[in-house]
Amino acid sequence: MNYRFKNLLGAPYRGGNAILSNNTQLLTPVGNRVSVVDLVKSETVTLPCENTKNVTRIAVSPNGTLLLSVDEEGRCLLINLHRRVVLHWISFKNAVRAIKFSPDGTLFAVAIGKLVQVWQTPGFKKEFLPFQLVRTLKGCHDLVTCLDWSPDGQWILAGSKDLTARLFSLNPIDGYRPILLLGHRHPLVGVFFKVAKNRRDVEGAYTISKDGAIFNWNFYPATDEKQWKTASFNHSQIAVNRREANSNDLDKKRKWEDEDEEVDAAVMINPNETAKTLNPGNETLNSTEARKGSVNDITGKKKKKKTHNDEPQIDSTGYQSHLGSETEGNEKQTVGIEELDVSMSKDGRQEPAQALHKGQWELLKKDFFKQSTNLTACDYHLELDLIVVGFASGIFGIYQMPDFTCIHLLSISRVKITTAVFNGLGNWLAFGCAKLGQLLVWEWRSETYILKQQGHYFDVNCLDYSPDSQLLATGADDNKVKVWTVSSGFCFVTFAEHTNAVTAVHFLPGNHALLSASLDGTVRAWDLFRYRNFRTFTTPSPKQFVSLAADQSGEVICAGTLDSFEIFVWSMKTGRLLDVLSGHQGPVHGLTFSPTNAILASSSWDKTVRLWDVFESKGVVESFSHTHDVLTVSYRPDGKQLACSTLDGQIYFWDPIDGQLMWTIEGRRDIAGGRLMGDRRTAANSSSGKCFTSLSYSADGSYILAAGRSKYICMYDVAEQAVDVALSQGRHLRALILALRLNEASWIRKCVVSVHPKDVATTAAGVPPKYMRRLIEAFAEYLEGSPHLEFLLQWCQELCKVHGHTIQQHCKDYLPALRSLQKSLTRLHQDLSDTCSSNEYLLRYLCTPSFPN
Repeated sequence: MNYRFKNLLGAPYRGGNAILSNNTQLLTPVGNRVSVVDLVKSETVTLPCENTKNVTRIAVSPNGTLLLSVDEEGRCLLINLHRRVVLHWISFKNAVRAIKFSPDGTLFAVAIGKLVQVWQTPGFKKEFLPFQLVRTLKGCHDLVTCLDWSPDGQWILAGSKDLTARLFSLNPIDGYRPILLLGHRHPLVGVFFKVAKNRRDVEGAYTISKDGAIFNWNFYPATDEKQWKTASFNHSQIAVNRREANSNDLDKKRKWEDEDEEVDAAVMINPNETAKTLNPGNETLNSTEARKGSVNDITGKKKKKKTHNDEPQIDSTGYQSHLGSETEGNEKQTVGIEELDVSMSKDGRQEPAQALHKGQWELLKKDFFKQSTNLTACDYHLELDLIVVGFASGIFGIYQMPDFTCIHLLSISRVKITTAVFNGLGNWLAFGCAKLGQLLVWEWRSETYILKQQGHYFDVNCLDYSPDSQLLATGADDNKVKVWTVSSGFCFVTFAEHTNAVTAVHFLPGNHALLSASLDGTVRAWDLFRYRNFRTFTTPSPKQFVSLAADQSGEVICAGTLDSFEIFVWSMKTGRLLDVLSGHQGPVHGLTFSPTNAILASSSWDKTVRLWDVFESKGVVESFSHTHDVLTVSYRPDGKQLACSTLDGQIYFWDPIDGQLMWTIEGRRDIAGGRLMGDRRTAANSSSGKCFTSLSYSADGSYILAAGRSKYICMYDVAEQAVDVALSQGRHLRALILALRLNEASWIRKCVVSVHPKDVATTAAGVPPKYMRRLIEAFAEYLEGSPHLEFLLQWCQELCKVHGHTIQQHCKDYLPALRSLQKSLTRLHQDLSDTCSSNEYLLRYLCTPSFPN
């Protein structure tokens, strides 16, 4: 049997960043996996690829083919989204706070600590070193939190916790040092390039900080040297005039000094050049004036005195940062750089398509979102010039830039929004709240929800499949019952009427109703058509229910209690309490009805399993004692076997008809999972205390699933033991049928050989037609190397006599098996013929009767 992971329900979002790929596909991290939601088909699929730790950052290539998923420890997987397979993996050896593909998808940038690394995107071929490091960009003094690519893919804007945004060049430029965009008072949350409407050239940037401030920066390309010198003179003269005009006024002087401190953080300084600046009289300013209000003269020779704001900040290429100045009132903050002739660097490398290093950066406007909580998520849509921001209070806003016009300001949650993202068209917005496991997709123009999903807030205690396996119900400690569609993976209804933890759920026949038991002392029946609570079952005194069962007709409801050790029986039609079953001396944690009759089985912590005849009111029919507390009980689908698990990790199998113990399984070591030779013995890897709390049979009763206080789920083949038991009891037909169910050639061969030749005809007549093809194939395989030739031919003859009519009616289905059998018989006949022909005289001699002397 081939078991593959299919889907993950109940957790649409658990942290990290969400991505809307191809406009209609939503990708979200869920634990150590990534879920893909098709918003058009309303389907969700969890990728089978998994990281070793929880995924914190994901990125999708522009064409939607490749996915990068990075976990908490920096291990990155490159996944083919269409094939859903892992192509390559790499470890960045540190936590990744931002990752993004370049516009053409050939590169991707990763924010690791204080560095920004640029890697080449691997291809689909197998390579020894698929990931190749292209550049490492240095210069940030604290962790890099966000980054963005320019449209031409030649520039990277990175925001850091050091309150700055730096403009890095992908290709080295001689003498260039990253430009710094300063002025924020809190760490940056998002940085984005903005482009011109009629072309794809960068015309500025937006920087957003944690305190809710958004700075609008504009970029003006440089035309000639005269323009630079004029700008340099203007800012220098303003600084001088400002200080002279307020030298005698102490209050105003303090005001100017405060503003000068801001200028000090924004002035453009090049420590490799002089502090000499130009003025109308070609006078040279002193070092203090040069530091606070001037830009550097590209022709100066005199060195400027260093201050605490003039420390060189060098990246891996030796580039130096350049700061601008901020004037009072409505005057703009500018960040410039000396004009360099870098059309071709010294090593022959070409400069970027758009020379962002040749120009002037100006702070046009400062805006504030004016929320009482921190800004936690943001995104920018380039074509529509829209900004979406999310806050720790659960409020989000959409703003039209550059006018900073608020389009929407709404609250969608009580906790912080951890991710907010636009789709490619800009009409849908995706929001995620990691604490609540909440995932929303909102169409902001029509103000309607495209998707609204939320998992359980606390641990899930119970689940149950509907009779047709199309629905799945879950109950959790958050007092809620959720019903999920298995095919789509979506929760379509949530019931929240319980006031305490939900401990058991059970579907009634027909998929029309669902039962749930809770510690609040009620058992509720939910209508799955009208989505309402249409019946509530209670007791005369408050009880805490921990188990639940219903008979095959759905007319009798039973619930076991935690505190009074009783089983309550109600009528589904009237809601009246019919009976109270007493006898257990511990909490009743397991209840199940027999599939074939009205016998109720209950398991309790008093180390017993009891069988009750509910309809005849006969009380306890049978009681099975154990050496430890019994945690759960389950009937086999045919009702002829009862399985229960105990606190010592064993599974007991009982015959409910004869009341005899059939066999046991020691599962403590299986559920513990083992440990390595060098591991220390801890509570996590120790087998003591490990036990199964849930059991479930397969549809044919051949396997049983067992799960409990461990991360492992064990599956046992109980049919093999049944085969041995049947053979030991002389029930050859039953043993053969069980072996055919297992589809194991060795067991089929063992059962066939164990049949006495006199009983072959009777056994062959009892073989079901659905197993005939497999049995014929087994004979064809066994004839080639078996010494029991006559015995097997007798089997084939009896099968053809009894099932000849069925074989003739379904000849197309049996034809491959019959041809294999014919081939084996023909080969054996040929071998025997050759042997007899070559030993004809020897055979005659052996067959000659011997006469006494």
